[in-house]
Amino acid sequence: MSQILGPDQHGKKLPDFLALFKEVKEKASAVSVAVETLASRAGSKELSTEAGLSFLEMKNHVMLSYLLDLTHVIWCKVSGKSISGDPSIRRLVQARTVLERIRPIDQKLKYQIDKIVKTATTGTVDADDPLRFRANPA
Repeated sequence: MSQILGPDQHGKKLPDFLALFKEVKEKASAVSVAVETLASRAGSKELSTEAGLSFLEMKNHVMLSYLLDLTHVIWCKVSGKSISGDPSIRRLVQARTVLERIRPIDQKLKYQIDKIVKTATTGTVDADDPLRFRANPA
């Protein structure tokens, strides 16, 4: 259960809070640089997503939208603004619902995705792959 700190306890927790805040700031700048790099690569067609799975692309878009809206809500809460009636709340619920509904599909595709990624990274097909031993009716 959460405790409410008294005025004398705020001073004790302040160095911990400042250290955590500094760490968040550093991580946020690192993430910002990584996102800018990926965005520029995707915009210049250096990072092609045309041959990828549209399911994964849709999942990434929904997750990105969810994180952006969540960041907006956190920013509103930290700055003391009211979030009642904010459209980002509706979008958060919608994105969360989509992510929960696609979880079974994601689990069904996990083996195939892992197999494709492994083949793409190593360049060879696993000799012990169970799907290699299936019947070929043709």
